[in-house]
Amino acid sequence: MRRHFDPEALLVPLLAVLAAMLVGALLIYGIGYDAIYAYTSLIEGAVGSPSAIGSTLLRATPIILTGLSVTIALRAGLFNIGGTGQVILGMLLGGIVAIHANFLPGPSHWIFALVAAAIGGGIWGAIAGFLKVARGANEVVVTIMLNYIAIRLGEFLLGGPLKEAGSDNPASAEFAANAKLPILWRPDNFTEVHAGVLVALLVAGATWFLIARTSLGYQIRAVGLQPDAAEYGGMSVAKVTVIAMFLAGAFAGLGGAVSQLGELERLQKSEFGVINIGFTGIAVALLGRSTAIGCVFAGLLLGGLDSGAVGIQNDNALPSGVATKLIGVIQGVIVLFVGADIIFRRLSGRVMGVFGPRAAKEPVA
Repeated sequence: MRRHFDPEALLVPLLAVLAAMLVGALLIYGIGYDAIYAYTSLIEGAVGSPSAIGSTLLRATPIILTGLSVTIALRAGLFNIGGTGQVILGMLLGGIVAIHANFLPGPSHWIFALVAAAIGGGIWGAIAGFLKVARGANEVVVTIMLNYIAIRLGEFLLGGPLKEAGSDNPASAEFAANAKLPILWRPDNFTEVHAGVLVALLVAGATWFLIARTSLGYQIRAVGLQPDAAEYGGMSVAKVTVIAMFLAGAFAGLGGAVSQLGELERLQKSEFGVINIGFTGIAVALLGRSTAIGCVFAGLLLGGLDSGAVGIQNDNALPSGVATKLIGVIQGVIVLFVGADIIFRRLSGRVMGVFGPRAAKEPVA
């Protein structure tokens, strides 16, 4: 069956972003600063130079993957709020392989480290899926609890079993040299765009293909739309639920690993309490309308906002520390407006013209 482009699929997120930027401008003027200058600095910091573009790509890469994590779960009718825990499990298993599997030759080392990260995150996600189908546990509650377990597990391991021998610092030994992701582009001496960017794009393409072109993807969509009908049609809702949550966890685990193996030297205990890309992935998935392609563009947008905050800070367009808080507000308002898309659907109907009654459309992967 041929799919038709729905203008609202693009217009609703666009209106949400514009509305959020307007709210941000009002806040900037409210504290006595020039919003035009601040936003000019933001754009310069996001795409105004090769190093800015490189920084945007680096910041977008992990959140694209966590956005895909939320997306694959949403398409199965599940809400994966456990990206943080899945990211941490991915970092732990990927880091262990990166440290101790130095017998692996050449690029196979970082490839195996990424595979281990995906498996670690996938298992963490599958736990929530299994508990849902076996005991009826709500996946939102379970994934939130698993986040805290993962944080404490990481802190315990870095404070003991994984801590570098002879060191008082709660951190692991350094990753092996060939476990680090290869550098694709070095726009300056401080910015190195690694192969994680390609990993994120490949996973996005694979997600699109899975959802739109495979029988498993059809089952995921069917279960997400109407689980009772899917069960009646011979599909195993329990199996699809566990698989979807495994894939969601695997994508989040990769999100943690690509950032870690591309930019860091070792596992550090201090990282586990401040990881927020799992929650940012929710914003990416919602803004991307639960589609793989949408996640890529939404991830680039939010990555650009994060990178642009540095530009605002460097130009002193806002007081110290305010820029990052402002970007957080803008991201939150985007999610709020996308979540309340009934308002924007009415507004977009006025913008695009008079729309007649139409059946709800399923988003394209």
